Amino acid sequence: MRYKPQDTMDYKGYTAKLTADLDRKVMMGRVIGLRRSRITFEGASVVDLIVDFCRAVETYFAECREKGIRPEKPRKRRLKPDDQE
Repeated sequence: MRYKPQDTMDYKGYTAKLTADLDRKVMMGRVIGLRRSRITFEGASVVDLIVDFCRAVETYFAECREKGIRPEKPRKRRLKPDDQE
């Protein structure tokens, strides 16, 4: 069973949409507004979720530096209640 709250988190200009998997007892997130990149994370607690979100974005920045490319900037858009991005 998945519970889909309409909550988001922001870090360094990147916004993540959050969901929870009640069967696995974890919260998950995915950065929205990116066309080419995919940044996901999860945590068993709110603290774990926040830490992993920040770590995932920083890892994305490091990977971009290693590849010599600029990190993709998220598209700015409004999140609708039924948004499945």
